Amino acid sequence: MEIDKRIDSSQYGDGVKLQDYKGVFSVIATNYNSEGEIFMKWTFPQINRKPTEKAIPFKVSLGTKKEAIEILESFVVGLKRLGTEKEQNIEDTPDGCGGDVPF
Repeated sequence: MEIDKRIDSSQYGDGVKLQDYKGVFSVIATNYNSEGEIFMKWTFPQINRKPTEKAIPFKVSLGTKKEAIEILESFVVGLKRLGTEKEQNIEDTPDGCGGDVPF
């Protein structure tokens, strides 16, 4: 079952969707076809550096609902911290440019 709606992630039609398949939650990669319909991206995984014959959805499995929530919440915390640290580093430098040469 696909949950909620697709979230666009670039100006080129890339996006992601949350999927629940038999109790395992995954983030799946999506795109638009020429008619504007959403489709899943597929990939050929490698075994011993050779692609397999069968394609599978391009996804990242997050586990059960509880595990998926924990993983996604930890990503949010990390992203918020990353933004705060970067802003703090810029403010701590005398030129306000984060120590980079401003050109």
